[in-house]
Amino acid sequence: MDEREIEFAPTEQVERRQALVDEFVSEVLRLPWAFVSDYTQLQDFEGVRTELELAEACYERYGMGLEARHFEMPLYLLLDELEAARRKKG
Repeated sequence: MDEREIEFAPTEQVERRQALVDEFVSEVLRLPWAFVSDYTQLQDFEGVRTELELAEACYERYGMGLEARHFEMPLYLLLDELEAARRKKG
């Protein structure tokens, strides 16, 4: 049997934003937990909620809706944009 070491996706960027990730998973995705790596994208959660539901939840919580590009970018970058919108909203 060939023994190979399993290599996991990096999580450095996500770990820097852990509180934001936890809030997003709980309040926007409405999941009790989710594995999120630096490569995770919002489109990875397809079927959890509709795009419209996610956009509305983000607008209510952060004051920013979602565009098509947001579903394809790394989640940690989306979280940065959402947090900036929330701060701007006051």
